Amino acid sequence: MDTDMRETAKQVTLVTGRAVYLDGIPDAKDSELKAQTARGLTAMQKREWDDAISHFQEAFNRTESSEQSAALSALTGSCHFERCRWQPALDSFGDSARLAEQAGDKPGRAHALNYMGSVYSNKGELDHALKNHEEALAIAHEIGDRDGEAQALGNLGIVYRDKGEPNKAIEHLERALAMAREVRNPLLRANNLVGAGLFHVTRGEADTALEYLNKALETYREIGHARGVASALNNIGSVYDKQGDHIRALGFYDEALAQYRKTHDRRGEAKVLQNTGVLYTGTGDLAKALSYYEQALAIAREVGDPEVQANGLNYIALIHRDRGEPEKALEYHERALAIAREAGYSHGEASTLSNIGLLYATQGKPDKALPMLVEARILFLGIGAQSSAESPTQNLKLLLQQTGRERFVAGLVEAGMTSKDAEELAEADLRRDRPMAD
Repeated sequence: MDTDMRETAKQVTLVTGRAVYLDGIPDAKDSELKAQTARGLTAMQKREWDDAISHFQEAFNRTESSEQSAALSALTGSCHFERCRWQPALDSFGDSARLAEQAGDKPGRAHALNYMGSVYSNKGELDHALKNHEEALAIAHEIGDRDGEAQALGNLGIVYRDKGEPNKAIEHLERALAMAREVRNPLLRANNLVGAGLFHVTRGEADTALEYLNKALETYREIGHARGVASALNNIGSVYDKQGDHIRALGFYDEALAQYRKTHDRRGEAKVLQNTGVLYTGTGDLAKALSYYEQALAIAREVGDPEVQANGLNYIALIHRDRGEPEKALEYHERALAIAREAGYSHGEASTLSNIGLLYATQGKPDKALPMLVEARILFLGIGAQSSAESPTQNLKLLLQQTGRERFVAGLVEAGMTSKDAEELAEADLRRDRPMAD
C-alpha cells in the first residue's frame, strides 16, 4: 500500500500541477489511517474533491503525530483550493503550517505557506501572497530544498508581475527556471515557463511569450500533464487573440476545450469558453460572445468558481454598456460584485467597483461614480495591486471635468481618500487621459 500511495500521489501531482506532501503517512502504523489517505488520493486523482476531503478527515481523526496531521490538513486544503473555496483552503493550510511548525517539520510548513500564497494570489491579495511565498522561499533555502525554492521563486515572479513590478518579476522567474532545470524537475520547469510566458504577454512581447508557452506545452505533453497541456493551449490562444489572429486563436481554444473535456476539468472548460467569448467580443460578434459567456457562467456556477462567475458577469455587463443599455449593465455588474464579495475575491471586487464607477461616469453621474472609483482604488492599493489601481485613478481624473475642482476634492475626501491624495489627483494634467475599463 505504501508504494501504491506514493504512486497515486505522483498521479495527483499530474492532475493538480502541484506536489503532494505525505510526510510520515505512508509509514504510519495505523492501517486504517493509511487506507483512508489512499482513498482520498484516489478520489483526488478522479477530481472527486469532496469525497477526498471526507477520507482525509477520517484519516485525520486517527493521526499519530503532528506531522501526519499537518500533511492531511494540507491535502484537505488542496481539495478546497481546487473547488475555489478560498477561506476553507486558507483555514486548512493555516492549520497545516501551524502543526508543521509545532512538529519542527520545515518542509511541511514551506509546502503549506506556498499554497497559502497561491490562495491569496487567486484572491488578488498580493501583499499577503508575497509574505507567504517569501517565508516559504526562506525555509526551502534553509533546508536545501531546491524544488521548493524553484516553486516559491516562480510564485513570487507571478505576484510581482501582478503587482506591476516587472524587473522583480522577471528576476524571480528566471531564477526559478534556472533552478528547475538544475534539479531536473520538468513539471516545475513547465510551470515556470508558463509564468515567464505570461509575464511577456503583459509586456506586449508576443513572440517571446509564445516561445515560452510553446516550450511549456511541449514539456507538459512529454510528462503527461493533461491540465498543463490544456492550460498552455488556452494561453497560446489568448496571445494570438491579442495579436488579432482570431482564426489561429480559435484553433488553440478548440484544442484546449477538447483537452479539458477529455479530463473532465470543468473549471478549465469554463475558462476557455470565457476566453472564446472575449475573442468574439473583440470581433464584434456580440451574440456569439454572449453565448460563450453564458456557457462559461453555467459551468462556473456548477463548480463554484467565483472568479469566472464575477469576470463573466462583468464581460456581459460591458456588452450591455456598449449597446447603450446601462440598466442591464448595472444589473450584471452588481451581480458580479455580490459574488466577488461573498467569495472574498478582492481583485474582482475592486475591478467591478471600477467598472460600475466608469458606467456612472459615462452616464454623466459623477456623484455616483466618484465613491465607486475611490473604493476601487483604495481596495486595489490595499491588496498590493498598484498597477490595477491605475484604471480607477485615471477614470477619477475624468470626473474633474464634470464636477469642478472644489466639488471633486470634497467628494474624494468624503469617499475615503486622504486630503493630500485628493489634492494631488486634482492637480493632474487631464489632456491625455482616456477612460479605462477593467
